[in-house]
Amino acid sequence: MKGPKRALLVKMITLAATRAELLEFIDIFKVYRRKNWHIDDLARIDFIGRCIHLKSPDIALAILYHRPVFGFDIPSLTSARALMRSLLATPHPPPDADKAPLPNDIALPTETPLAHALLLANLFDMYALPPAETDGVARALLLGASAQELKAGADTKNADTIIQWIKSVTEETNISPEGPALDSQDPKVKDGKLVATSQALKERGKFTSQAARARTAPLYSNQLTTPERTWIKSRLDRFVEWSQEQGQEVAWVDKLRVA
Repeated sequence: MKGPKRALLVKMITLAATRAELLEFIDIFKVYRRKNWHIDDLARIDFIGRCIHLKSPDIALAILYHRPVFGFDIPSLTSARALMRSLLATPHPPPDADKAPLPNDIALPTETPLAHALLLANLFDMYALPPAETDGVARALLLGASAQELKAGADTKNADTIIQWIKSVTEETNISPEGPALDSQDPKVKDGKLVATSQALKERGKFTSQAARARTAPLYSNQLTTPERTWIKSRLDRFVEWSQEQGQEVAWVDKLRVA
């Protein structure tokens, strides 16, 4: 059976105005998965963007994390970067989560903004994205947030893990292709990482029209956007400032900067 028209789903996403309304898509996406109806990249981009706009990035992360339930892939590196930034900027629990919490069956194994971002970083390779440790935007976001957490004495364990991980990759010593370990006993995690599946790659969305291709083209470009360049500079500056306050060597950070 052919699913609903794409325009209908996109319109519903656009009209979502609250966290509670975003949560209604959990059941909708489950139906799409069960019926094997296709959700293309543009609709995924719109949904993730709506979660970001409504300060509910944890909903998008939960849907991405529970991939067997939803089959909902990260549509582009640009979208993943924006989601990571939103996860780091949104407190836990997020606004209105007391009135509209995540359902228990798609709960997240993480409970801090930095841990949420680390969980997303571990999803990059599952969704055929470059490893987070090699992406200039993702690692700058993670370093800046780690410095902030250490300065506040908050999520220090994950912050230390991230800094050592990115530093070792940058210096090309003791590089771990497995990425940062997740502090979780979740059965979906194997050797510190969420297990990727070939099915995830097979089910990547396809463009549906010339208009869709034209709209999506910039999102798959290797060129950094102006906001992304700003994120890199501001987060690395924050990290360097914290490191210098601690009397730490920061020359390796210069390798992460962009012209």
